[in-house]
Amino acid sequence: MRPSLPTGSLLGLISRPVPEKRERWGARLYPERHAASTSTVSCAIFPLLPEQPLNTVSTRQEEITMTHLTVFLDVGGVINDKDQQITQWQRLVGPCFVSLLGGTAEGWAQANGLITERLLEWESAHARANFVTFYSASQLHWVRGICNLQNMPIPSVEECLNLASRATDWISRRVQAAMPDAREAIRLLSSQGYRLHTASGSCSREMAGYLEGLGVRHYFGRPYGADLINAFKQEPQYFERIFADSGVRPTEALVVDDSAQALRWARQVGARTILVSSSLPPEQDTIPHIGSLTELPAWLQQRSWCDQQQDGP
Repeated sequence: MRPSLPTGSLLGLISRPVPEKRERWGARLYPERHAASTSTVSCAIFPLLPEQPLNTVSTRQEEITMTHLTVFLDVGGVINDKDQQITQWQRLVGPCFVSLLGGTAEGWAQANGLITERLLEWESAHARANFVTFYSASQLHWVRGICNLQNMPIPSVEECLNLASRATDWISRRVQAAMPDAREAIRLLSSQGYRLHTASGSCSREMAGYLEGLGVRHYFGRPYGADLINAFKQEPQYFERIFADSGVRPTEALVVDDSAQALRWARQVGARTILVSSSLPPEQDTIPHIGSLTELPAWLQQRSWCDQQQDGP
């Protein structure tokens, strides 16, 4: 996860405590840690729930017609390539702050790298149950920290938060890390009649920026990040709040994620789930899964056809 910055930012780091993929606050804050966490990463701040048996979709859920589903897509690992997203985020921090405050891209990039380590320590000491409060505090520490390292006047609290928001917008809209054919897959899902939302552990502003940069923002409803429902993506409550906020019954929701742990939490509240993974360990082979987002439209279309055959004319 990243602190309060984009998924390339601070916020992404903390918002995503899922083992297989902790969407770091942003690529800017936890680069090395994130790059090494493509398999299993434990969250030092918020312990993961105990492992539970993986179950396939229940019979009751199968009674819901596929075309009535609302699809909640994670971003990092499903729409975007996480490694590219973080790498590009880090590269863009320099030119972004040059445009905002002057100086040199190299100087800002160096400051961002140094403040990352300090923010990791800050994260461990200031974990909070309230995501919105934590997010704002992390944004504030990020901007104050890099300005101080650049020997620039420290902006007021209000201006720091404003700069962090502007930086998130500027960077996320310029990141081009989409998975192959992700844009076309999103277009097909929309044309098939599915309502789409994101379901990220980072901040909604960052998610909206990625979608805008990809040219698909208009296909989505709310770009859910943990800030919109004030809940870390580290427990079932995250999905409960998203479904309540969107007015979607859990049984009519399909959550698409590259984290098996996140999908466990979604299933606990009654949602359907599908894992995006190119390979599965034997113990997870019973989980509905696809290799990439590009397979989802056909996967859903096939099951909609099966529903129609079962319903009859």
